[in-house]
Amino acid sequence: MPRHLAFLCLALPLVISCGSESVSAPSNMTPTMPVSSQVATVVVSPLTATLTVGDTLRASAATLDAGGSPLLGRVVAWSSDAVATATVSSTGLVTAVAAGSVRISALSEGRTGSATLTVRAR
Repeated sequence: MPRHLAFLCLALPLVISCGSESVSAPSNMTPTMPVSSQVATVVVSPLTATLTVGDTLRASAATLDAGGSPLLGRVVAWSSDAVATATVSSTGLVTAVAAGSVRISALSEGRTGSATLTVRAR
């Protein structure tokens, strides 16, 4: 018998027997469903503030899951509903431009949180 056939005849039963064993979890372990890690709530801080024209304020956004636990590293997009009153950068830096009221919003994974700011004249 050629050597390669002899090897296959010896190795094949070993491969088959190794593949037929099954592994089971210990009886005290129960499988759990993974927890969703989608953003359920966005909380902007501070919720309200009063600025004077020319002032800046660093806003922050906390992204939370459905259970209220923080989700780190989520992308947040900032916006202002009145850029003539205050602008907000991509990092949450608010700059007061003119007197008035403005809503600053943070959007992450389809969820929005907002803050209301008042800007006073100098």
